[in-house]
Amino acid sequence: MKKKLSLILILVLALSTVFMTGCHEKYDLEEMAKEEEAAGNTEEATEENTEDTTEEEAEAAEDSTETDASTTEEVLQGTPPAEILGKTTETSYSNSFFGIKYTTPNENWYIATKEELGQVMGMAASTISDEEILDILENSGFAIDFYALDTTNAATAVTFDSINITIEDIGKMYGILASEKELAESGLETSKQALEAQGWTNVNMEVTEAVFAGVPRVCTVSSAEMDGSKMFQKQIYLKKESYIACITVGSFDEDKTDEILKAFTAL
Repeated sequence: MKKKLSLILILVLALSTVFMTGCHEKYDLEEMAKEEEAAGNTEEATEENTEDTTEEEAEAAEDSTETDASTTEEVLQGTPPAEILGKTTETSYSNSFFGIKYTTPNENWYIATKEELGQVMGMAASTISDEEILDILENSGFAIDFYALDTTNAATAVTFDSINITIEDIGKMYGILASEKELAESGLETSKQALEAQGWTNVNMEVTEAVFAGVPRVCTVSSAEMDGSKMFQKQIYLKKESYIACITVGSFDEDKTDEILKAFTAL
């Protein structure tokens, strides 16, 4: 039965991104580096064509450009702390970095293993270490930290009530300047387009508040329809330092998102 659930889980994660809409538009560090390089080349060419610019001034300007580029990259990138990843058992999840805990409300909820999440993130291995997941987070800026689904009707169900937690590196600059509400609003249109591209219709999304682990939090509330089925989703945003955790809960036909969120408590 567990093997069957693993296969179901992997298929649900791999074939559907309904519950994995992005929290914001990420920085494209490679593109920014190209822009920095182009700006540096333009500045250097201008300096060479200016008669009054001395060689010493040109070198100083070049050093300044390199320093600015290095500073920009340092501000936008960081090495994820080990504690940013949660600890998972067969019935619980806890994350000391974001201060949250989840406990399955009943035996029908199945929590994905680290290896199952690793397969979805492109890691084909029998065992996966936290260090490898941290590498994914550092290199891609995104990692799936937790996934659970309600298997009550696993034998016949096509859709499943579910929870997923993703962690994203939003950069130190963005992490300092942007509020959780601004982050939620910045990804609203992209998320809506993603759902519509999957075939969902009557997509409604708004940024509001919801009680999460006993505290009012910024929340994106969504609903959509497809083939006679209705989807409900709530996404909670927890920002700390240069990272954001997106806790997404979803249900079908009946809005049970608030009920699912009740299983979370403060750590």
